[in-house]
Amino acid sequence: MAPVHRRGGIWLAESFGGIMNDVVTEGGRRDLVMLGGSDDDRDALGVLLRPFGYCVRWVEDLRALRRFPEQRLPGLLLLNTRAGVDPYALCREIKTDVRLGGIPLLLAFGSRHEVDVERVFTSGCGDYLVRPYRGAETAARVISQIRLFNLEKDLVERSQELRRLSSVDTLTGLYNRRRFIEQIGQCLSRVDRYGGNCSLLVLDLDHFKRVNAVHGYDVGDEVLTEVARRIRNTLRESDLAARWAGEEFIR
Repeated sequence: MAPVHRRGGIWLAESFGGIMNDVVTEGGRRDLVMLGGSDDDRDALGVLLRPFGYCVRWVEDLRALRRFPEQRLPGLLLLNTRAGVDPYALCREIKTDVRLGGIPLLLAFGSRHEVDVERVFTSGCGDYLVRPYRGAETAARVISQIRLFNLEKDLVERSQELRRLSSVDTLTGLYNRRRFIEQIGQCLSRVDRYGGNCSLLVLDLDHFKRVNAVHGYDVGDEVLTEVARRIRNTLRESDLAARWAGEEFIR
């Protein structure tokens, strides 16, 4: 039998407790918003999740949620099923919303016989809960969705950073040669299609090797960085600039 320990009044298997700790460490301490449902539902869920760093908020409907400012958007939406409202249609509506579509969704049902598992997942929900909430199961389902959301967000951010690094000269912050060639190619194509002019300026620092030889490479890097800063300060919004090679710049 797997070792268990107690946390926040809930007995958890050791491996599950590890997942909880990982999520909190990852920065998963985000608010959950419960859409619909009773005060008792909100309070019960709050008691279960508070030990893991989560705060449960409640809103009446989607219109109230849309009024939230960007910085108050939650890390998870819990949608309570209620009479007269198609929960799956509501999920699809949220998933197509520009501001809310990236937030993980959970559906909460009053009983298991209400659950259509296939429609839960095809409507954009990551998982579902069944009331009354049970400690370990409820916590596991909520925490796993937050953890997955955090991992996906981290992957997107890392991918964006890799794309940026592949396009930028790390010393000067200007475009590198490859990225400049791509951009100038697009610029020339627009000129060919719509007319207009395109100018190109190549800058080379005279006697730069002497700077490195006399003052050292650190000073040489400072010179290149300062030149790049001055070039950047002269750029218009539509202009391009890059470090072409060594002490050569192009704009």
